[in-house]
Amino acid sequence: MSLFFPYNYNVQSNSHLKKGKFSVRELRDKANRVVKFHISVVKPKRGITKFRIKANIKALDDRPFYKIDKRVDNETELELFLQNWARENNPDDCGFRSVWTDLTSHQVAEAKQAYDILPKDCSLLEAVTFFSANQNIVRLTVNQAYLAWEKENLDKWKDKTIQSKQTNLKDFLRVCGNRSVSSITGGELTPFFLTINRSAQTKNNRYRELRAFFNFCKRKKYVLSNPMEEHISPHVAKTTRPKVLSVDQAEKLFQLACSSKYETFLPFITLSLFCGIRPSEIHGGLLGKSPKNYPDIKSLDWNDIFLNPEIGHPYVNLPFLGKMTSGRRVEIPPNATETLKYCKSKNLSIFPTKNSSRLYSNLRKEASLQGKNSEWAPDIMRHTAISMVYLLNPFDAKTRMREADMSAMFGNSQYVRDRYYKDTSKFSLQEAEKFWGIKVVEESST
Repeated sequence: MSLFFPYNYNVQSNSHLKKGKFSVRELRDKANRVVKFHISVVKPKRGITKFRIKANIKALDDRPFYKIDKRVDNETELELFLQNWARENNPDDCGFRSVWTDLTSHQVAEAKQAYDILPKDCSLLEAVTFFSANQNIVRLTVNQAYLAWEKENLDKWKDKTIQSKQTNLKDFLRVCGNRSVSSITGGELTPFFLTINRSAQTKNNRYRELRAFFNFCKRKKYVLSNPMEEHISPHVAKTTRPKVLSVDQAEKLFQLACSSKYETFLPFITLSLFCGIRPSEIHGGLLGKSPKNYPDIKSLDWNDIFLNPEIGHPYVNLPFLGKMTSGRRVEIPPNATETLKYCKSKNLSIFPTKNSSRLYSNLRKEASLQGKNSEWAPDIMRHTAISMVYLLNPFDAKTRMREADMSAMFGNSQYVRDRYYKDTSKFSLQEAEKFWGIKVVEESST
């Protein structure tokens, strides 16, 4: 049976009424005033219950006061009478409309609650459709989704990568960790990367980690869409030049490495300073660690270095180590080739395995490259090598090394080199010639 539910009308059965008892229904007139309808049971005839409806209708501007006193034969006629009166007298300024519906009173009440909490510009049908599309979404909290992301990449991520992700997502996990990941909206993510009191680079790092996390969640169907897609990457302006060593600083560092005190670091300094190889690509993560305790960590060794190839220049065949975990072939400049041949003849390891962290720190201190006022940076030797190659080709002084050859040697693009590595403003061509002439002198290993 289709029923009509006007404004402020509570549908209820009247079958519980007995003779002499009545119930009250509250409706609204056109002036939005409450009108009470008293419903009572009249003396039944032949077992059929009849109802009596009474109400006092207040006067309006265009209508005088009048009374209602009506009898109906059954409950259906009672409901129809009340519905018709409510339809004809529905308040003009009321936000409700009179409709026919098959919904129960409980369903109508739920629909009313749903409309009250719907976002603006969203219909109830849109909300239901969205929920239907999300039925296949896996319900996980943010913390559970992050652990699943970490578990999937356990064999791919290095310790530093995991530490970086935990650092960048720390605030987000702390605040939203126990929430359903599918409930996170783009607007809620702004405080975790855009409005923080950090550098532009830090903001960009956090943006990338959040975007990567939600891309994983989208792929795994933890979310329907990536909430970070409504944001753009924070702009990172380059304000300082890359740090490089002067020729005098480079020579002092190299000569100290040639001394008996720091000779175990000579192969490492040579490969970093003249070949531009990343430190992590050489030691593989063993700096400051004992190889006995980390048997799975592989560092560069002499089997990866070819000093007397049949064709071409000597080269290093980099294994899958370090930051990029990508192998590549790095040609060794002539001055570095001579130094490495000397190191190999003395049975020096490519990277020292004992007290490496402390010894490396002391070496930089003696070279005035350690301390609060020093210009030392983790990849400063690599920056220096790249800058010097731009000034002077160490393999052929008469020609400039091609960008493609530099990309193969250093494992990065021209854009990255120009933005983060190269600074030729501090050097002259004469200084570049002096730099590529730095090598070990066997007669005096100092």
